[in-house]
Amino acid sequence: MLKLQFCKEDVHLEEQYFDVIASKTENGLRKVPIADKVLPFYKAWYESSQCEYLLHTPDQKRFDYRDYYDSYLDIETLAEAINQS
Repeated sequence: MLKLQFCKEDVHLEEQYFDVIASKTENGLRKVPIADKVLPFYKAWYESSQCEYLLHTPDQKRFDYRDYYDSYLDIETLAEAINQS
């Protein structure tokens, strides 16, 4: 599942990783590398954020699942895909 609540303090751009600090199990707590190809996205998100969160709304509030849903999920396209299967 995509974690949308990255705190900027958990993202280490110079070292190219982020910390997973909350998990169901202790093994889920880890450092996750940031691939070279997606690093520019992380840098842009980091630099555009004036709040504590990496992913945020235009008004600098935490980006939550509802914001993701409203911004990126096209219900009509999803419905067509379901009806075609």
